[in-house]
Amino acid sequence: MNFYISDAEVEKILEEDISTVDLTSLALSLKDQPAAITFQARHLTMVSAVEEVVTILKKLNLTVTHFQPSGTIVQPGESFLHAEGMSSAIQIAWRTCSKILEYFSGVATRTHHMVSLARSINPQVTVATTRKNIPGTKKLAIKSIICGGAVPHRLGLSETVLVFGEHMAMLGGFNIFIEQLPEIKAKVIEKKVGAEAHSFETGIQLVHAGIDFVQLDKFDIQSTTDFVKEAKHINKNIIVIATGNINSENIEAYTKTGADVINTSSAYHGKPADIKAIIKQLD
Repeated sequence: MNFYISDAEVEKILEEDISTVDLTSLALSLKDQPAAITFQARHLTMVSAVEEVVTILKKLNLTVTHFQPSGTIVQPGESFLHAEGMSSAIQIAWRTCSKILEYFSGVATRTHHMVSLARSINPQVTVATTRKNIPGTKKLAIKSIICGGAVPHRLGLSETVLVFGEHMAMLGGFNIFIEQLPEIKAKVIEKKVGAEAHSFETGIQLVHAGIDFVQLDKFDIQSTTDFVKEAKHINKNIIVIATGNINSENIEAYTKTGADVINTSSAYHGKPADIKAIIKQLD
């Protein structure tokens, strides 16, 4: 997978867990000896952040003998990563590596499930994820949703022009924004300009005004369906984004509305994957 996260960023995660010494191993006077660690899925899992875990293992002078790349679906009981080396290094690595694999494989697995549900209804629909990932997890969270088949809705404020009511309030109101829309679009002519709508009427006004995409905030399913029909009648090229409280329970229904993009935060938040770490002595 072509996704870059620097080794320094990965090492910071390890440093959060061990600042100097493994005190438990020291207190037990554990003998340093050859050992192996294997990571195994307890349930059907799409693994993610595997490469970053490999970086940590290698940083600790462990030899990774095999691994399945991020984005691989692993069956229950299947081993997907194995490393060997000295037991002292394995004791340092195993908890940090387990946390990374469990959390981000959970994100990838949830994303894959939601994308599969949506595309069973409309193979062309785009499932996107919001910027509401847990702070400090952005890069690995984005990697994980990409593994699952989604795309990031916005990577940051510098990426897209998306106008919210808070922007309009500072501009002088909705009507002022509508008046200035041609000028705004001319300033960023190589970009699409979108706006969020909180009501059917304001959304339709945006379509008439020539907005490139409309983001429907917390519209119910019927309102979304009605809006898509009316908006596409006005401008067949308008992009309609459904967002707000969309999850695996209702993503199929929102996909049936005809929205071009289903935007969700729920993939980031949920139960981690259940991954078993097996540590053994080597002869």
